[in-house]
Amino acid sequence: MVRSAIRRLFTCPNAGSLGWALCLLSITAVFAPAFLRGELPLFRDAANFYYPLWYYLTQQYRGGTLPLWNPYENVGAPLVANGTTAAFYPGIAIFLLPIPYPAAYAGFLVAHVMLAAWGAARLAGELGCRAATRPLAGVIYALAGPTFFQIHNPVYLVGGAWLPWILVAIRRLIDGKESGVVPPSPFDAANSESGGGRKTGRDVARSRFGTVALLAVASAMSVLGGDPQTAYHGGLVALGTWLIVSAARFLDAMRGDPKRWQNLWLSAISAGMLTAGFGVAFLLAAVQILPTWYYAAESDRLLLDKASVGRLWNVESGESAPDEVASVMRTGHADTVYNFSVPPWQWAEMLWFNFGGALLPVHERYLHAFVVEGRWWTPSLYSGVIPFLLALSAIKLLPSRAKNAESAAGAGEGDCGATASGEAIGRDAEIGKGEGSLRGAGRIWMTYLGLFAATASLGWYGPGSVINAALGAIGGEEGTAGLFYPPAGGIYWWLVRFLPGYAMFRYPGKWLPLLTISVACLAAMGLHLGGTARRRIRRLAGITVLLSAAGAAAVLSAKWLGAWDAMQVPADDIFGPFHRESAFWHAVNSFAWTAGLGLLFGLLGGHGEKPGGENRPARAIHDWSVGNRYGSLALLVMLVSAADLTLAARSLVLPVRPPSLPPELSQTPPRRVWRAFYWYPDEWKRQSSLQRLQELADWDRQTSFGRWGMLQGIANVQHYGTMMPVRYRAFLDAVKVFMEKIRLEEPPDEILKRLGAERFERSPREDAGLAKEGEPAPHTDCKAVDPCGRPAFLNAWQEVRLIPRSGGWSISAALWDDAAAFFFPGGAPRGTDGPAVIEIADPEFNRHGEDEPPRGEHEASDRATNAVSLQCLEYAPGDVRVRVTTAVPGLVVFPEQYLTGWRVEVESGHDGTRQTADLVCVDRLFLGCLLPPGDWIVRWCYRQPGLRWGTWISAVSWLSLAVTAMALKLPSSHRFRPLRCRDAEAAGN
Repeated sequence: MVRSAIRRLFTCPNAGSLGWALCLLSITAVFAPAFLRGELPLFRDAANFYYPLWYYLTQQYRGGTLPLWNPYENVGAPLVANGTTAAFYPGIAIFLLPIPYPAAYAGFLVAHVMLAAWGAARLAGELGCRAATRPLAGVIYALAGPTFFQIHNPVYLVGGAWLPWILVAIRRLIDGKESGVVPPSPFDAANSESGGGRKTGRDVARSRFGTVALLAVASAMSVLGGDPQTAYHGGLVALGTWLIVSAARFLDAMRGDPKRWQNLWLSAISAGMLTAGFGVAFLLAAVQILPTWYYAAESDRLLLDKASVGRLWNVESGESAPDEVASVMRTGHADTVYNFSVPPWQWAEMLWFNFGGALLPVHERYLHAFVVEGRWWTPSLYSGVIPFLLALSAIKLLPSRAKNAESAAGAGEGDCGATASGEAIGRDAEIGKGEGSLRGAGRIWMTYLGLFAATASLGWYGPGSVINAALGAIGGEEGTAGLFYPPAGGIYWWLVRFLPGYAMFRYPGKWLPLLTISVACLAAMGLHLGGTARRRIRRLAGITVLLSAAGAAAVLSAKWLGAWDAMQVPADDIFGPFHRESAFWHAVNSFAWTAGLGLLFGLLGGHGEKPGGENRPARAIHDWSVGNRYGSLALLVMLVSAADLTLAARSLVLPVRPPSLPPELSQTPPRRVWRAFYWYPDEWKRQSSLQRLQELADWDRQTSFGRWGMLQGIANVQHYGTMMPVRYRAFLDAVKVFMEKIRLEEPPDEILKRLGAERFERSPREDAGLAKEGEPAPHTDCKAVDPCGRPAFLNAWQEVRLIPRSGGWSISAALWDDAAAFFFPGGAPRGTDGPAVIEIADPEFNRHGEDEPPRGEHEASDRATNAVSLQCLEYAPGDVRVRVTTAVPGLVVFPEQYLTGWRVEVESGHDGTRQTADLVCVDRLFLGCLLPPGDWIVRWCYRQPGLRWGTWISAVSWLSLAVTAMALKLPSSHRFRPLRCRDAEAAGN
């Protein structure tokens, strides 16, 4: 009975539904164990950035407040203008539901993993895959390492979830199925005979609008979700694909193609619809784009200029001496662009899980004995053994020859569905042919997208690094910096050098989702090639088995000869010393697992022909696959691949007990502290622990790292996030250079006093990493200094002229040199007792005349005066009211970051009369206001530039999109489905 039930299961004609059931079951199996234990995947940015940040955002929304300003980051910074906050992303609404915050966070992650799977399956369908194989693409993309690990960086999970939908729209628009001018297929003719007829003008309008809307919404969601670079990549893919396809169509027209004018018109329509799609996406996301644009214009992203990021030589000609602040800082900032590059040897992880050893939760990375690796974007590139081999079997670099076009059409590589008699109906046009079947068009597209993404993700490991290594080996100077800038000549280097605005993005690892979606779709397409690419499949299987056997033999030999035990692997700062024994067995298991799956892949590869001899397993698989067409075989491949990927993905969940959250947020000015950015207990490097991930999450909360200070009322004045004001970044860089010169671990007292910050004292218990949940944070025993957030009244200042806003901030070497000269004049910290330096942003403001040099005003022996009374009347982030009573003119200083968007309002404390006041920048950083004698109420409020216009533009755009959809009466069940695919499936049923 059981045997017959299993047989009926695998011979079910609706293999697609069973495939989707397996996909959902796999995702559930990955998350369920952790969720049932009350744990969450919290590691890296998820643990110390997004989990507390979105809780803060949720609490603000529930209180009816839009948080424009964040006083808990350094000395203040915009909040909603920081794109990674995702304050306007519709998915954030899940946190407002009446469910516990941890459950909402878990639901957010699972929903986007499923959205990624659905999108990959739809893209596979657009490329011609049958319903039985589409779930395979979904499960590969959703659970592969580069995509799934972004649960620990949720904004990039959002971008990865919407990327397939962007590609779906691009494919439809460029392929021309929505243009209304593509010649009818044989099925269209049959449909006409039955009374269906060709598309009407209204049908074409619906189809065009649906695809353009899909492109616009998917791109806008990526931007609103905090990942604008994915939308940028979508635009690059669209532009590159359109140029190549249009060039091919133009060449065909030059050769006298009878449909040349039709194809050229098709390219023109595609260009217009692509432009409309991305243009509408900009309008939909304007509420985020415009504020972020204004903030970026005053942020440290301006330091990532093309001259430094895209330079050719390691040392620029004519550059300042290496010991100068500007030279050191320029080089350091340029290098951050290439952080999270993928080293070439890591590509082996696509076939062997944890090749080189696991990075966490215990240190098993034996590859560190041979190479030095930088910061890693994902600990695994694994996409499954069989899926990866299927993808390799489907790679196609060149179009099929014209003489083979007709025979190729019936090969079944790219059919959308089948008629009742089993004849495949081609859906896609050959690139450059303008007609024909999918014989290679989708495969070529996916192949080159994958190759481009893989090469771009190398980042730092460009041709420059190869040349440097070769020159070093020849000259016997390995390990030197080299002549060329390492990324020089690589694809990512070309992108940052020539594309507008691309230098302000960072991290080549962000190209990995495009590589993963290419592998997923190629794997689904490769399953159709089982009957026509048997030799390639068997060859790949044999090579995989041989390489795996050789790898296992090498590891075993190294152990037997003692080389394994003699390896010198440095300890990790967080995960401790190298685990030699567990790394050995895991390496052997990895090679053995891949060899076993390679053998199975070889057996499945023979399903297209009747094997001879005594190869009974292959003959049985052949009979089974032929009797059930592709459904049963697809289900078997889906089952094996889902099991493989589920086991791999479970090791990437990294669950921990979520730290406790305060029921209410602090309503007082934050307490500022100086916490070392890279600070972990010394004991961790000496001793590993299976609970290290939990200890790490607790440590981040207890030491107020990342965004945890937002929930604790603490501001870390040395916080490196997505962006920070460029002047504050120059200030921090100058402080770091000074500390390195005189070998200080913490800044001098003068700097802390200027910031109103406290030292973050360490206790022996904390250095041992033994602090427990609920214990007070280490700053409770800090040395007390002037409390931050309290306005000050000064009666001594000097006036200088600020660079006009229209001219932009200084982003050259003068920026760092000015910071070093101002805060460390003569090489010593600037004291806080001398006159303050104020800068006037208004070019019309001039008390002394244009020709009069700056001079001191009200110079006194003491910076502050006692002839004043200050009382804080109201405090909220970005909105502060202070009552000032003074008998002498003075300068009121509010120690928050000076940025465009701050306003000051002054009114009389007696009768409420408004007084004209000028907002000034004090000591390069803070807000200030000059007051005459009297009783005054001063209000500083922050209004985000660009937010009002962005809100109106986005609101009108979303409303217009909805009204247009209703006017066209676009049914939701058919909104984004190609007409021919629906007709073909209906005929198949």
